[in-house]
Amino acid sequence: MEIMSIGEKIKMLRKKVGLRQDELTDDLITRSLVSMLESGKRNLNKKTAAIIASKLNVYYETLGQEITAEYLLESKEIQASKMIDGYIEEMYQLLYDKKNNHERRVNEVLLKAKKLATTWGLENKLSEIYFFEGEYDCELEKYNRAIMSFFNALEHRLESKEYESISEVFMNLSKCYAELEQFQEAIEYSQKAVDVLLKNDTTSSNEIETMHLLNLIVYYTKTKQFDAVLSSTSALKNVGNVSQSAVLKATIYEANASRNIKNYEKTQRIYEKLLNKEHKLDLEMLARIYLGKSQLFVSIAETQKALESCNESFRITEKIGDAVSSKFLLEIAKQYFELGKFEIALDVLGVAQKKAEEHYKLKEQFEVFIFRAEVFKKQNDFSKAETYLLQAEKMTSEENIKFNLTRLYSLYSELHFEMGNMDKCMLYLKKIRKC
Repeated sequence: MEIMSIGEKIKMLRKKVGLRQDELTDDLITRSLVSMLESGKRNLNKKTAAIIASKLNVYYETLGQEITAEYLLESKEIQASKMIDGYIEEMYQLLYDKKNNHERRVNEVLLKAKKLATTWGLENKLSEIYFFEGEYDCELEKYNRAIMSFFNALEHRLESKEYESISEVFMNLSKCYAELEQFQEAIEYSQKAVDVLLKNDTTSSNEIETMHLLNLIVYYTKTKQFDAVLSSTSALKNVGNVSQSAVLKATIYEANASRNIKNYEKTQRIYEKLLNKEHKLDLEMLARIYLGKSQLFVSIAETQKALESCNESFRITEKIGDAVSSKFLLEIAKQYFELGKFEIALDVLGVAQKKAEEHYKLKEQFEVFIFRAEVFKKQNDFSKAETYLLQAEKMTSEENIKFNLTRLYSLYSELHFEMGNMDKCMLYLKKIRKC
């Protein structure tokens, strides 16, 4: 699509259907006026645009097209903006296509969109482009690069004072830092997302505050600050108009935190209370509850009940189908490992790996390789364990993503220690020191 001046547009449309300038004239429009409009010597007004559009439509309607006065009056800036909208729409379609890798095409379209926005000084569109770039980099698990894109988007949004949009960027920055396991920064930007809305008294502040508290619950769980998980859960339940789904999610974390601080009676009560609301739970929540129950039963040495609950969790994930994440399947595999069911753990890891590959989740593929190595090491199958560690290491070099190298090298050193290969054990210990 070519960006044209108003005059160039009228001339192009006229010539496309073989009309002369005088065939656009009537009592109000002279041939001289049409000539001056096409050469850019006169400006087009709404009334004249409507007349010219009606003249053109005598011919364009036979082609199944309609020319509007608004289209004729579009400035170059508006045309550029619409082109960018088209590019952004195409890029989101590519983003949502999880079955294929469109990185090359996305990068091509990003360059075109940025060039257009910069050429025509479209600051708001630059913000949209950078925001998409951040989301796409997150899909590629390139979180450091995503952070740079989100900060670029933030720079343009701060000027616009569109507070919901600014809050959205802060929340995405929080998620990126969490993926990089920089939880202090993750908490800081999640709080900023809330503060900007509360300070400016926006209608969406409750929704964002709920999201922020859910973030805190997840971050504190990952950093094993279980008392903070419980206090954040309590705070979430006191937020006005909080959704039932958010309360249920928080309650599952509350149960898990109670288990981790060895308050087993409270944990059991919460799980049972949740299961009494089974009709209000989605399948993923239900699967997580049964996995949590399995972990509880391990803690209180009821192995058979732990296995039954883990089996139930896995059975529910099969009902979820393609929507279940490889990350959650990895959690289930780890529970089977804890229960000494190594073959079942490997079967679940096979399903997790397939899903991670289908959705280009590189970090999750890496984690599956690492854990497969741990299972085989536990079975004293050192050869297969080393094979999966090599696959994990190869992935980090090919994708240029540094995942958890400390963990990878520590597993290498443990493996070679158990194999009696002290030279390689020392080699990987040295690599750990450099991480």
